[in-house]
Amino acid sequence: MGRAVRVKSQLKSHKRFASAFPRYSQLVDNARLYCTNAPGGPPRLIAWKDGDSNLLVDQDEIKCLESVSNLNDEAESVYELYKEPDQIHEPGSVWNDVVLLSTRASLQLELKTAVKKIEIPVA
Repeated sequence: MGRAVRVKSQLKSHKRFASAFPRYSQLVDNARLYCTNAPGGPPRLIAWKDGDSNLLVDQDEIKCLESVSNLNDEAESVYELYKEPDQIHEPGSVWNDVVLLSTRASLQLELKTAVKKIEIPVA
């Protein structure tokens, strides 16, 4: 208890996995890749490979993996994660679909307050 994974190391790890998955899938007989972004929802299969077949992907869902492979692992805020800052507001974005969800007003206020405390530069 009391341990946490640093954000920067998490970003690097996720970026490396997303970048390596297509190459990794060429080396193995079977592979499955699931998207687990839906809180409380079931994981969605977005890529798979069986036996000698090529990697098959759900073209819409694989965009998530492509986005993660291009993360800015040096980002200091959510707005610096992607080359295109508007990407966090697109449908399917966890930031857009979960964090900014209108039914989460009280949690949003709490999160906003916490982020402001963190991002206010010390004079």
